Amino acid sequence: MYIHTIDFLRGIAALMVVLVHFAGTGFLGESVIVTVSAYGQNGVIIFFVISGFIIPYALSKKNYSLNNFKEFIVRRLLRLNPPYYISVFLTIFPTIMFHNQEYSFSLYKILLHFTYLVPFTNITWYNNVYWTLAIEFQYYLIIGLLYPFLTKNKYITMFVLMVICFSNNLGFYLKIPISILNFTTPFVLGIVLFLYKIKFISLKETILNSIVILFLCKQQLSGTRMLFALFAYLCIFFVKFRSNITDFLGKISYSLYLTHTYFFHICYVLSEQIIDFSYPLAKYLFVVFLIPLSILFAYAFYKLVEEPSINLSKSLANNV
Repeated sequence: MYIHTIDFLRGIAALMVVLVHFAGTGFLGESVIVTVSAYGQNGVIIFFVISGFIIPYALSKKNYSLNNFKEFIVRRLLRLNPPYYISVFLTIFPTIMFHNQEYSFSLYKILLHFTYLVPFTNITWYNNVYWTLAIEFQYYLIIGLLYPFLTKNKYITMFVLMVICFSNNLGFYLKIPISILNFTTPFVLGIVLFLYKIKFISLKETILNSIVILFLCKQQLSGTRMLFALFAYLCIFFVKFRSNITDFLGKISYSLYLTHTYFFHICYVLSEQIIDFSYPLAKYLFVVFLIPLSILFAYAFYKLVEEPSINLSKSLANNV
């Protein structure tokens, strides 16, 4: 069963991230709009809750077992990596042309990006949105291995999930700068909701465990991020909403997430030759026009890159 609320949430989360990178990173200076747009960084928390719920939910519909682990990972890689790899090159080459040494070509750095190992080194991402992809990939590995045990004994399952929620301290002691260990609670919140949806735990158990996880989320992340995790949780729990607009935004959300900062950079470099950005109004108008243009660019990227990648994952994964 397709859950259209997920598209609604993905669309919102992607637009939030776009807004913070277009308006909340200092480009527009100081203003109320900039302050409000800064909350857009919490869109990634919504994505994490969605993944926590939808991945095990999808696995349950396929009667997943450990024997399917290889197929699951290959399907994920074929689905997500080609658009990601192409976006990496789209980010690198124009910046090299503009003589930005920070983005100089390095085979070593490219390989670290392609294998999601950047967090375990002292190098930086080519694009600052990529850090969440490494965390998502770590989650796929973990859920692929743990899923068969999630629905064996609910008391052991909830105990393990609570232990995982405390794992941010382990990440601190291991000195891993960005890792799923530092963002476990949004994922676990989604997993608990999944366990309720398949009737593995009762409503009372779901509420009690969710309250504990939200408290731990506040301790692990912040009160603000906990509220955005709660927002995503409640939407999946209660909201049944669908529209053509949110279906569209949800469909292209991954492409929009991958391309918006690159698109902003290119448009800014090209526009500063003809637009005087010393005027605040010029900056605001630039951002206002750029948001729909970035959506159109993401749609083109989706049709040319992401959609073929989706079809590839469907056609090849079953042969693994």
